[in-house]
Amino acid sequence: MALTKVIPAIPYNVRATGITFQSVKLKWSPAENATSYEIYQRKGSASASAKLVGKTKKSTYHLTVSNLVMGKTYYFQVKAVTKDGTSDFSAAVSVVPTLKAPKSFKAESTSVGKVKLTWKKVTGASGYLIYRADKKDGTYRKVSTVEGEGKKKITLAADKGQTYYYKIAAYRIVKNKKVVGTLSDYKSVIVKK
Repeated sequence: MALTKVIPAIPYNVRATGITFQSVKLKWSPAENATSYEIYQRKGSASASAKLVGKTKKSTYHLTVSNLVMGKTYYFQVKAVTKDGTSDFSAAVSVVPTLKAPKSFKAESTSVGKVKLTWKKVTGASGYLIYRADKKDGTYRKVSTVEGEGKKKITLAADKGQTYYYKIAAYRIVKNKKVVGTLSDYKSVIVKK
């Protein structure tokens, strides 16, 4: 009688979605014969130590992990729990919590030599950084800092008749350091003269 090879139940396609400045939603595809799942956090992608951060039922293939620190790299693995003990860890997925780029970012010249920038607030932000370039693909340099999560506009002086390209990013103060989130797409504007 031929022996049946025992194949460990390993969750696959583990991925990170819905990343914020303090949380991440982990998703995975089901493992055969799994009765439940355990989610572990590791200190490194190949670290021996693992910390259990959550469990889900057999039919639940996602879990949100909270209380993360923005800018820090985390490694997560999913383990399928089975009755016969053949489960094993999935491949590790790395996550860096961050702030999303501000939505509805707009740039317009409302008066001579002035550019008005507007955007929607980003939850968790300590403020916003404004960058400007002379060319679409040029070097974007910081030209202003807007402090406060709820601030959603700024008017800047600019050279008359010039075309400028602006980008914006939200930032958060973490342990007295400014950690910058995702940079937005550019917005171009011709300054009134």
